[in-house]
Amino acid sequence: MAFYAFLMQLNNDTQLSSKDMERMSLISEIGGSMSMVCCVLILSLLCLLPVRSDGMFITSNMCVVLMAAQLSFIGAENTGYPDPVMCKIATCVLHYFFMCVHFSSFAYALHLWSKFAPMCLGTCRRRGVYIFTIWLVPGIIVILTAIARGDQYAQEKRCWLPPEQNTRLAFLLPVFLIQLSNWILYMMIIRAGIVLDTTKGKDKRTIFRHMFLSTLSMFPVFGLQWTIGYAVTFDLATALQYTFVILASGQGLLLLLFHVLTNGEIQKALCTKITDKESGTSSPSRTAQNTVDSHVQSSQASKNEN
Repeated sequence: MAFYAFLMQLNNDTQLSSKDMERMSLISEIGGSMSMVCCVLILSLLCLLPVRSDGMFITSNMCVVLMAAQLSFIGAENTGYPDPVMCKIATCVLHYFFMCVHFSSFAYALHLWSKFAPMCLGTCRRRGVYIFTIWLVPGIIVILTAIARGDQYAQEKRCWLPPEQNTRLAFLLPVFLIQLSNWILYMMIIRAGIVLDTTKGKDKRTIFRHMFLSTLSMFPVFGLQWTIGYAVTFDLATALQYTFVILASGQGLLLLLFHVLTNGEIQKALCTKITDKESGTSSPSRTAQNTVDSHVQSSQASKNEN
């Protein structure tokens, strides 16, 4: 049975019942299918609209690796075992693409961090850094792991990193470090937003609303739901494990609803596209953005003025 919880297990010991595993498997299949559909919609939207920002560039790469991870997840569980060669290949592919998912969230964190400490790089070089982070760094991790522990692959009924000699730390440790860095950046951005709103004299309700909108936007693109996955690693409350499976398998849906469709640049481009197809009405004025990028940019502009 394929379900997201096993990706976060340090070993095979679990208190989950067979019914829980069946339910999580069903949730993973439904959530994964919805994620792939939403990723296709996001890519179609980004191809249709003239949006060329670094943030959307990273988001498009994230959608590609999310779809590839979902497909490799299905393939590893249904076509790999018991053939040892196919299972080893499936394990490496699964490891690689889910590492890419996490490093794409780290690349977005680098993108936002560059607004606090600007990179002295042109657009092409910046995007080269993002491509290297998303696609090449995970490959290095997977190759090193396969060289060191590849002979232990395909010894179980599931095509995934074996628990022997803590081999699964090759996945769990990088995920932990990425989650830690992303949570730190999340708190920095929230703090910058609060300081900016307070400086402008905003009331507490407005400040809370901006915090809430920023959190919704950052949650899927930072992959913060994977932090809950450590409830699986340490075999904590079953409810937390269910929460993780629901949120992790539905990352593409969350990305579409809370990150892409709430982006001010996307909204403006959509409005312009719609009005251009109608009679010669003028394009609507751009509404104030409450996205993550706008908060960081406004905060940095405020600092520069001071």
